[in-house]
Amino acid sequence: MRRFVFTSLLFIALIEIFSVLPLRVPLEKGDLPYLVGALHVPLRGNPAAATEILAEQAALHGLDFIVLSDLDKKLPDSVAGEHHGVDVFTEMEASTPAGHATYFFSHTPDAGLSALELKAQAWRHYNGLAATPGAFLVVAHPSSPSVPWGRLDRSAEGIELFNLRALVEQNAVENPLGLATTLLLAPFSAYLSALRLSAPNVRDLKGWDAVNSLSQGHFATVATDDLFDWPGIRRLHGTPPIAVATNVLFPPATLSSDFATRRKQIYSAIREGKSALLFQSIHPFQGNAWELVCGGTVSRSGSTVPFTAGCEFLVNTPASLPFSRTIKLIRDGETVYSINSGQTQERFALDKPGSYRVEVWVEHTTLMGFFQGAEVPYVFYNPLYVR
Repeated sequence: MRRFVFTSLLFIALIEIFSVLPLRVPLEKGDLPYLVGALHVPLRGNPAAATEILAEQAALHGLDFIVLSDLDKKLPDSVAGEHHGVDVFTEMEASTPAGHATYFFSHTPDAGLSALELKAQAWRHYNGLAATPGAFLVVAHPSSPSVPWGRLDRSAEGIELFNLRALVEQNAVENPLGLATTLLLAPFSAYLSALRLSAPNVRDLKGWDAVNSLSQGHFATVATDDLFDWPGIRRLHGTPPIAVATNVLFPPATLSSDFATRRKQIYSAIREGKSALLFQSIHPFQGNAWELVCGGTVSRSGSTVPFTAGCEFLVNTPASLPFSRTIKLIRDGETVYSINSGQTQERFALDKPGSYRVEVWVEHTTLMGFFQGAEVPYVFYNPLYVR
C-alpha cells in the first residue's frame, strides 16, 4: 500500500511538472522589422571557445545579437564580431561605489581604455562628470540582495528589470522553500523553473515608472546574467539560458553591412528605448506589436509624439499564443486599462499626455496549479511619450 501511494504521488507530480512545456513555434519575422538579442551575458572559461558556443546557441534560437559583459573585465577585442550569423558585442559590468552597472563603451573612444580606467569612467559617467558621447550605462540587478544599487539621487540611462541571478537571490531571501522547489524542478524542467522565477521586482517597476513620468529616455532591459559561478549550477544546465528572456529592438529599417556601423545602429535603438522585453521561451515575438496610430502616422516604443485627440493604441498578440492573456496599458505608473483578452488585437483610446507603456501577461499554469499557479510576464514594452 505504501509503495502504491508513493508511486501514485510520483506519477501525479510528473504529470504536474510536464503539464507546461515550451511551444514549438517556427521562427518567422513577419512584416514588422525587429532584432532579438541577449544582454549582459557573462563569458565563462576560454573566451574564444565560449564565444563560439554562445553564438551557436544564439543562432539556434533565432537571436540576432548578444552582448557579453564580465564583471570588471575587459574582454579581448578578438571576441567581438560576427559568429554563426550572430553579432557578438563586448562591454563591461563595472563594480561602482553604488553597485554594479553595465557600461556600453565599445562603440566610442572609450574602447581604448583599460579595465581599471573603464570602471572609473563608468562611475564618472553616472555622476555626469565626464560623459563620453554615445556611451551609456545600465544599472545591473538593482534590487539584488547581495549587490543592490545604492544611489537613487540620479538615474542612469537604463535599468535591468529582469535579471536571472537577482531573481534567484531575491527568492532565496523572500521564499527559500519556493526556491528550493524551483531548483529541484530544474533537472526535470528548466522551462518550468524559469516560469517560477519570472516575476519582476515591484520596487524596480515603480522606480522605473516614477523616473519616466518625470523625464523620458530611461529604458529597461532584461539581462541574461547566469549563476554558473555557484557550485553545482553548471551541472544543471550546460550553457547560459540565453533564449529564455530576450530584448527585442526596433532599429532602422536598413542595417549596415559594416559591423562597427551596425553596432552603433543597434546600440542607438537600445539607448533610445526602441525595444521590448520578451520571455521568448513562452512564444517568439512574431505576431506582437504595440503602436500609437494618429491618422497615417504610426509610433512605437521610444518615440515622442504630440498629444492629438482621436489617436489610439493598438496592441497585437500572436494568434498562435494558446494562453489567456492580460493586457495592461500603463500611464505614468498607473494602470489605465487592464483587459483579460483572447483577441489578437486590442485598441485603447489616447485621452491625455503621459509616459505610456504596455505589459502582456499570460495565464500559463500547471495542470493543478501546484508548481505554477500565477500569471507570468510575456512582453513588456519600453515607454512611448505623449507630450
